[in-house]
Amino acid sequence: CVSGSCVCLAGQTMCGVNCVNTSNDPNNCGACGTVCRLGVCSAGSCLRVAQIAIGGSHSCARMTDGTVRCWGSNSSGQLGDGTTIQRLTPISVSGLTGVAEITLGDSHTCARTTAGQVRCWGYNSTGQVGDGSTIQRNTPASVSLSGSAVQVVAGGRHTCARTSVGAVYCWGLNTSGQLGDGTTTQRSAPATSPVLGAVAQIALGYTHSCARLLDGTANCWGSNSNGAIGDGTTTERRVPTAVWMLGGVGDMEAGGFLNYAPFTCARMAVGTV
Repeated sequence: CVSGSCVCLAGQTMCGVNCVNTSNDPNNCGACGTVCRLGVCSAGSCLRVAQIAIGGSHSCARMTDGTVRCWGSNSSGQLGDGTTIQRLTPISVSGLTGVAEITLGDSHTCARTTAGQVRCWGYNSTGQVGDGSTIQRNTPASVSLSGSAVQVVAGGRHTCARTSVGAVYCWGLNTSGQLGDGTTTQRSAPATSPVLGAVAQIALGYTHSCARLLDGTANCWGSNSNGAIGDGTTTERRVPTAVWMLGGVGDMEAGGFLNYAPFTCARMAVGTV
């Protein structure tokens, strides 16, 4: 201060009697006195978490501004920051904006943008990133789909997307027929899964996949070692198969690890499970 006049350094603003950086000060976020509660002050905006997703050994958060931050194991580039350095605190995914949904697999990560595009990164030995290669990606890579994606879901080492017309495309590991294309051939780019009707939701376990149809019925395919397909057998199914006598489904989830204990659950529209 000189002669009663105080001047702040470049990039700072005088708030009361203190010089602060309103671009990242949580108590003066964007303007003096604007408090950023339960969020992160970044570039003068108070960012909050819109979605959390957890993978095999990493986690990610979708922020309210459409960016993504990830942390945890990064040995396969699954954090998307261009490195393979483990991160103990959240770090921004490189070059990714306008994100509407995130999903995490064992060691890969995918995002769906508001424009209906899908981008994936991380471990890619079985083509689960979906960019037509099996090259590990340390930053987001584009997935080429026929249509606009309205949902993307990562399984253990495979990924599926649902488009605006109710079609399903899957890629990655296919040892149990979890891609639903009638084979056990690994796919590094999206392959059509001939689901028996228009799809409202997809759910993936480690080695099986399911779809809830618009009519309230369900299809599943892939590993069926514990009856996870729900067709009354334990026979592996390589194409979408109707779940036996199941109607009025409002929501579905699929789980399991590797080929151990795959299972599926459905919430009915009337509230039962």
